[in-house]
Amino acid sequence: MSHTSLRPDDPRALVARWRRRARLPLGVLLAFAGVPAMAQAADLHATPANLSSTFASAQGGDVIHLAAGSYSQVNGGAKAGRVTLVPEPGASVSMTLGSSPSNITVSGMTIPGGTLRGAHDITIANSTFTDTLNIVSMVANANIVIDHDVFNNISPCSSCPEGRVTVTTEGSRPPGPSGVTISNSVFSGGNSDGVQITGNANGVVVGPGNEFSNLAQSSSVHTDSIQLYGASDTTITGNYIHDAAEGIMAPDGGDSGFLHIENNVFSRIAQQGVYLGFKPGLVLNHNTFAAGVMLHDDPAKGGNATVGAIIKNNILLNGVSKQNLMGNAIAVEDYNLLAGGSGAHDIKAGKPAFAAGAAPTTFAGWLLAPGSLGAKAADDGADMGILPAPVVKAPAPAPAPVTTTLAVRRGGAPAISIKRPTAGSRFSNMLKVSATARDNNGIDRVGFWLDRHWVGTDRAAPYKLRAKVPKGTRFRSHTLTVRAFSPDGQISSLAVTLKRVAHVVRAARAGRSAAWRLSTKPSKGGTAVRGSGAPHHRVVVSLARCTDATGRVAKRMKLRAGANGKLRKTSRTSNLCVVRLQPV
Repeated sequence: MSHTSLRPDDPRALVARWRRRARLPLGVLLAFAGVPAMAQAADLHATPANLSSTFASAQGGDVIHLAAGSYSQVNGGAKAGRVTLVPEPGASVSMTLGSSPSNITVSGMTIPGGTLRGAHDITIANSTFTDTLNIVSMVANANIVIDHDVFNNISPCSSCPEGRVTVTTEGSRPPGPSGVTISNSVFSGGNSDGVQITGNANGVVVGPGNEFSNLAQSSSVHTDSIQLYGASDTTITGNYIHDAAEGIMAPDGGDSGFLHIENNVFSRIAQQGVYLGFKPGLVLNHNTFAAGVMLHDDPAKGGNATVGAIIKNNILLNGVSKQNLMGNAIAVEDYNLLAGGSGAHDIKAGKPAFAAGAAPTTFAGWLLAPGSLGAKAADDGADMGILPAPVVKAPAPAPAPVTTTLAVRRGGAPAISIKRPTAGSRFSNMLKVSATARDNNGIDRVGFWLDRHWVGTDRAAPYKLRAKVPKGTRFRSHTLTVRAFSPDGQISSLAVTLKRVAHVVRAARAGRSAAWRLSTKPSKGGTAVRGSGAPHHRVVVSLARCTDATGRVAKRMKLRAGANGKLRKTSRTSNLCVVRLQPV
C-alpha cells in the first residue's frame, strides 16, 4: 500500500487545474460509430491540423494535450469511454462548443459559450466562460457536470439565453432527473442571470460551492442569481449569494415537484434573498438569510398553490413575508432563529454571533461561533443556519453507453464502501480511513477528502488513509468523502459525517480473552449496536449523543453475547455513539 501525494489536479482525476488557462469551446462533437476495442490509456498530443484525426482515434481513458492554436469543430464527439482534453502547459487554445457529445472531459480552458443538446457524461472543469452555456436536456441522468468554472462579466445579448448557465428541455420531458450538476463555480459581474432552469428541466442540482456576487441589474434587465420557471425537483445547496440584485427568483406557477433550498448563505441582496410562489413541497432548511424571504402565491400568475412547505433550522435575520398563502401552505415552521417566530422551538429574540464577526465575507464566515445563540439548537442537534460542509445531493449515475460494436464497460461507475469510520464516529488529530472499491475495469486510485479539502490518495488495495487533520479544522461536524476512480474515467463517491472532538474516548475491551469489538450505526430511528467477543459473556456499553463533543453518557446498555460470540441490540434512542465498553 502506498500514500502518494497525488494532487487532485492530475488530468486523469478529471478535475485538472492548470495555472495558465487556455481557450476551448468544446465543439468536438458529432457522433460516430465503429470504435475499435479499447486499448490501454494513452497520452496523446494534438495540433489544430490533426485534432480531428487524433480525437477520432482516441479511446476510453486517453488524455489529449492540445498545443496552442485555434481549433475548429471536429467530428467524432460520441465516445464509448471517457476521453479528456486539456491544454499543453502554457498553451492558448480556442474552440467552440457544439452538438451532442458523450464521455468527454474538458479542463483548464477558456470557452466562448455554446450549446450542449442531448449530451451525456460530460464534465467541463476549471474553465473560464466568456459567453453563455445552454444545456438542452433530452436524456435522463445525463451526468453533465459543470465544476470549478468561471462565468464573470457576461451580459445578455439578443440571441443568447438569459442565464450564464441555462438548463432547459426540448420535445417531451425526459423520464427522470436530468443529471445536471453545477458546482464550485463563480458567477460575478455583468447583468445576465447566473443560473436559469426552465422548460420542464427536472432534478437539476445547483451547488455546492458556487458563489454568486455583484450581479447587478439595469433599467432594462432584471438580473437574478438563480431563476426558475417550469423547473421541477430542483436542489439548491451550499451556495454563497451576496452583493446581488436578487437571490433566487421563482415566483411563477410554472414549476412543479419539490424545490429544496438547503445550506445556502444570502447576504447584502438588494431585493429578496428568495422570492418564491406556487411551490408545493418547498423545503427551506439550514440556510442563513441576511436578506429577505418572500413567499407569495400571486393570483395574477396562477399555478399549483404552495402546500406542505417546511421551513426549519434557518437563521432569518430579516424575517419571512407571506402573502396570499392558503391555510395549509406551511406544514412545518419551527427551529428557526426568527424574531417573532411562531414555532415552539424558534429562537424569537437576540442576535447570533458568526465565526467571522458581524460582517462575514465568506461562506464559512457565516457559520455560528461556538456558544452563539442558535448553536446546537436545530432539530438535528446541529447549529441553526448553514452547516460546516455543504449537503450534497449527487445526481444519479448515467447508464453505460449502448453500442452494438463493442462492450467497453460492463455496469456503471465503481462500487465503493467505507469500512471505517462509520457515520457519526469521532476523530481528534488523526484521520484513519479504510475503504473498498471494485470495478469491472479495475481501480486506478482512491482519493480522500475532508469537507472539500483533499487529504490523500491510495493507489493500491486495501485502500487506506492515515493522515493528520488539516490545520484549521474546527471541533464540529465534518464530511469525509471517498472517491474511487476507474482507469477509463468513471468516478464514484461516498460520504459520511464525522465529529471532531478534542479527545477520542476509545471503547474498552472486556479482558484480553474476550477481545470485544463493537460498532454502532446511528440513525434517527434508533442506534443499532453490533459486536463480537467471548460466548455468553456480558458487557455494559455506554453511549453518548454523536453531536455531544463532551462525550457525556446518555444511555447504558447491558448486553450478552450468544453461543457464537455475536451480539446485536438496537436502542430506541436515536443518534448514539459508543464511548465505553466494560465487562460485567
